[in-house]
Amino acid sequence: MTAYKTIRKNATKKIQSILNSAVGIIGRVSSMQIDDSYENAYHLATAEEVIAWLKDENNYHDATCFYRDDEFNVSGPYHFCDHFTAYFNQEALNEALECYGLAESIDAPQEPLEAVRVESNVIAVDFTRRVRLSA
Repeated sequence: MTAYKTIRKNATKKIQSILNSAVGIIGRVSSMQIDDSYENAYHLATAEEVIAWLKDENNYHDATCFYRDDEFNVSGPYHFCDHFTAYFNQEALNEALECYGLAESIDAPQEPLEAVRVESNVIAVDFTRRVRLSA
């Protein structure tokens, strides 16, 4: 039988203490492909990264925090949203690290991920007023 318990997302002190007591945290970031499929990228996360993600108002509105079995999860409402899983059992963490291909990164120092900006030729048009385009 699966145990499921919801934690209020505004209980930041409780969430912080839960994350601090975890053996490890794995984060998943999904990106949409042109054919509507999703590609997942897994990384080792920190408690500070999870709290920062939760405090972002774009994420906070739809965020969910819950225990399922022996894992604590913080995520968005859909399967393709960012997702963080905190593990409290070292064996379960090692199994997840192997499953997601992160076993070799345990000893490597982790640095926070930086946003990457790529220049593009996309034109944004504001349709609330008339726009005249000239060639």
